[in-house]
Amino acid sequence: YVLDNGWVQDPNGSVEGDSYLGAANNGATSKSKRSAYDGGIRTPILVRWPAGLRTRGLAPRVVTTPVSTIDIAATVLAAAGLGPPSGSWGVNLLDPVAVSARTEIRGDVYQHDVTAAAMTDPSRTLRYSWIIRDGWKLIRRHADPGGDMLFRLADASGTSVDPFETMNQGAANPALVKELGALIASWYGQNPQWLLDVSPVSLAFGGLPMGTTGGAQLVTLVNRGNQPLNLALSLEGANPGDFSQGGCAGSLGVGASCTASVMFTPRAEGT
Repeated sequence: YVLDNGWVQDPNGSVEGDSYLGAANNGATSKSKRSAYDGGIRTPILVRWPAGLRTRGLAPRVVTTPVSTIDIAATVLAAAGLGPPSGSWGVNLLDPVAVSARTEIRGDVYQHDVTAAAMTDPSRTLRYSWIIRDGWKLIRRHADPGGDMLFRLADASGTSVDPFETMNQGAANPALVKELGALIASWYGQNPQWLLDVSPVSLAFGGLPMGTTGGAQLVTLVNRGNQPLNLALSLEGANPGDFSQGGCAGSLGVGASCTASVMFTPRAEGT
């Protein structure tokens, strides 16, 4: 059993900002489902296999060391006497030594509803990446403004410090943010293009008279990957001729950012 990435609700549906108890969407909180906070990604993994555990000399137990759903496949394959696929990062949960030897766990959050294009290019819908190591948790926001967030979930002894992720300590620990961010980047291996942050992810120009050009709106791109990117922006979709854009052309170095501008000049009535 594993829960579908969290669902924390306030039965009264009250609004308390960025808390675990309250949000404006039917009582669901902003730190719940589809977020990279623990309320959205932390879930128990329950396995019942009495006979199999007995034959391996393992007693039923509760494992408090954080593990990942990617470990389920590795564990099932090991139980069937098979090895993990090449390149798999899953850990066999039947092996206590392997579980305790893991130094960090990582994951991503993708957009829930995707287009046909995103099915072949998941980078289009990547919203958050996260990593937990030594009680510290870094959340990298790809689709939302605000940059990285660093939380101290627990201290070295395992004692809870900030389980509800209320104190962003990124500004006070820039070296740790950089270190954990590099580990997130290494997750992607040969796919550094998956780490291009775009903010904001949508623009609203409002109503304009035909033939009138609205003010330029800005979009910031940040290369979070481990290789330079060559950028060539284009306008697609319905009525691309009504829009114009500039900026963010050519090479974008690792960690570098650029700003593109988009302008709208409606040429026909419509929405």
